Amino acid sequence: PELVTEQSSETRNIPPAKQEPPPWQEAQLRKQRTAAQDVLEKLLDLQFQLEEISVAQWAGEEFARAVELAGQGDEQYRNRQFVDALTSYENSTRLMEQLLASKDEKLAEIIATGNARIEQGDSTGATSAFELALTVEPDNSQALKGLQRAGVVDQVQVLLTQAETLEKNNNMTEALAALQQVARLDPDHGTVGQSIARVRALLDQNEFNRQMSAGYQALGRKNYNSAISAFQAAIRLDGQAVEAQEALNQAQSERNLFAINGHLEKADQFSAQEQWQPEINENNQALKIDSNLLVVLQKREETAVRARMDAALENAINQPQRLTSDTIWQAAQVLYRKAGEIDNPG
Repeated sequence: PELVTEQSSETRNIPPAKQEPPPWQEAQLRKQRTAAQDVLEKLLDLQFQLEEISVAQWAGEEFARAVELAGQGDEQYRNRQFVDALTSYENSTRLMEQLLASKDEKLAEIIATGNARIEQGDSTGATSAFELALTVEPDNSQALKGLQRAGVVDQVQVLLTQAETLEKNNNMTEALAALQQVARLDPDHGTVGQSIARVRALLDQNEFNRQMSAGYQALGRKNYNSAISAFQAAIRLDGQAVEAQEALNQAQSERNLFAINGHLEKADQFSAQEQWQPEINENNQALKIDSNLLVVLQKREETAVRARMDAALENAINQPQRLTSDTIWQAAQVLYRKAGEIDNPG
């Protein structure tokens, strides 16, 4: 038979059989594959957690890099480059762990951004920030509150503008009302509390000036009680105002002096009529107002002596039979001489 010197075309086209790795090498590959699969399982879990909190919206670039590394690992895995795949998966895992650990910090930044947008009057920006915060943490109380505040930003801005215009026009009462409405709509607004305090202080100052002016006008009319009430109202508005306390002291002194003079005039009238007890009563009323009145003290003592002397003389006149007693007669003589020594007997 002829020797076959050439292979047929069919024989030449049969690919050579794939060479299987040696058993030990195959075992190493299985071990490397298993390690890569274990890390991949953890990686997929991290990816799911991050996607649940919308990581692409607040850390898009970092998350994209982590996904890119995971894709490289997949390609290496398909090429049975399990060691390289493991390294890529591990690098991706570290990035995703860092992103997950930064969630709270990022959430605080987002909420801070939302609050800043509110203060700037940007309702759209504030709403977007708080909605993003709620995708990160759906039950976050600060984000929920911020979203509610964002809903009234436009109304608050209108009121703040109105309040500013009213204050410039010195319509303080209306300005305060507008600011108080802002406080009801958004109690946490950063500046409204200070604005309310400032406008209230201006209103108090205006009212203080009005009460002081009213007090001095009343004092000029000698309407002492009205003046005192006005000065006391001013002191309630500003307890540190020295001028208000001095004005009150002046009004009280003038009222007291007016009342004292009234009682002394009546006392003089009673003295002229030799009505000693009514005179004493008027002097006592004057002393109730000012217990240090020397003239009243002297006058009261003189009047008391006159009252006692008058009572004794009337008693001697009305009971002449008692004069038969030597003792009573001598006492009557002494009383008579004392009465004769009075310069203005009345």
